[in-house]
Amino acid sequence: MPLLFSLIFVLAVARGPLGDELLFAAEAEMKEKVPGEGPLEVTLHEALSRMKTLHPDLRLQEIEIEKAREEVRLVTRAFLPDIDLDYIASSAAGGLGLIVTAARILRPIFSLKSLLLERSTQKILGEKEEVILGLRSLEAEYRMKELYVTLLIQKRLSQVLKENLTRALERFHLKKLHHEEGGLTEEELLREKLALANARAQSEKASALVQQSEFAFRRLLGLGPDEPFSLTSRGLIEPKAFPLSLKECFRYASEHHPLVKAILLEEEASAKRLGKSDPRFLGDSFFVGFGEATDQLFVGRPRLGFTGTLQLYDWGKRKIKKRIGKLDHESLLVRHAKELDRLGRAILEDYLEIRVLTGELKATEADFGLAFESRRREGILQETGRASQADLLVTESELSIKDAGSWQKGLELFLARERLMKDLGAGSLEDLGKAALR
Repeated sequence: MPLLFSLIFVLAVARGPLGDELLFAAEAEMKEKVPGEGPLEVTLHEALSRMKTLHPDLRLQEIEIEKAREEVRLVTRAFLPDIDLDYIASSAAGGLGLIVTAARILRPIFSLKSLLLERSTQKILGEKEEVILGLRSLEAEYRMKELYVTLLIQKRLSQVLKENLTRALERFHLKKLHHEEGGLTEEELLREKLALANARAQSEKASALVQQSEFAFRRLLGLGPDEPFSLTSRGLIEPKAFPLSLKECFRYASEHHPLVKAILLEEEASAKRLGKSDPRFLGDSFFVGFGEATDQLFVGRPRLGFTGTLQLYDWGKRKIKKRIGKLDHESLLVRHAKELDRLGRAILEDYLEIRVLTGELKATEADFGLAFESRRREGILQETGRASQADLLVTESELSIKDAGSWQKGLELFLARERLMKDLGAGSLEDLGKAALR
């Protein structure tokens, strides 16, 4: 599963140089004080609240919304003429002139349909940008949940591996004493050194992964580099069944997902633009002229007039533009169909993954139960002298791994549900439950 750090690698065998320095390094590491969790407990709800105020994608989308509103204002102002003032001085005639021009004052009369279509199109595109903000918000929230759960798992794993390193070090001391007493061969002691090296390498790798995720988490939430924090899994692992069937999921997404709404709005705007065409006659400006070829500015009767353009023949360019517009619209419909198909496949994959993880969670819980019973019996055998302390340490390490694995599977199931809700466009399971009742 992408981004989640699996506990499976705990069982891998690490290879590296061995020697007495390995033992000394391991002992020094275990003597170091493990830093405790800070006073700031960041719940998932608090992390989401902080993220919404700092996430750059959400701020960029807000800018796009404001830009779309300005586009509507700009198109609306196209109905108003620009007022220009032209001053003319002619040295040859020895006179002055003044022309007041109301540019494009006649254009709304001949281009009213086109201007109204453009204005309504920009309004629709503005609504689309607002819908996209909801989509960006859903995606940003899920990424925050994914990072939060990943960091939870990595922290738990790191702690388990540190404890297992302690057990491996203790087991090595026991085996070393056994070797010095002649009860263990050099080859068997070498295997214990390999096990200790493996435990140490796993612990170091887990600690490095925690540091990487903490760095991303701090940046996303605006936390200082030295500001301590802790996470909690309270309320995340809940044995709730998903309230909708697969068929109901598809129906809910078609009615509520922001991507579907944005696609419909974009197609509506594109269809409107198909009906837009430039007029053959354009009234460019209306002007009032003052002044004559004298030394006085306002002399004689004012001169009135307007300028315009009548298109007689354009060599078929209007028809070509319409065909290009239709092809753009068809291309848009095809791209939207592909996006909806990807969304449908994502919903199907999420739904099936929930079913798989539900079964795996039950299996890991049963596996943990068996490991717990094995640890209990191993303890009894050790007390009666029929099992060694070294064997008990191995059993305890396996039990801790099984426990963390079952807990991790519950978090993976939570994350799969959240991913499905994101792909459905739902805010919470309660919203889906209400939809199932309708």
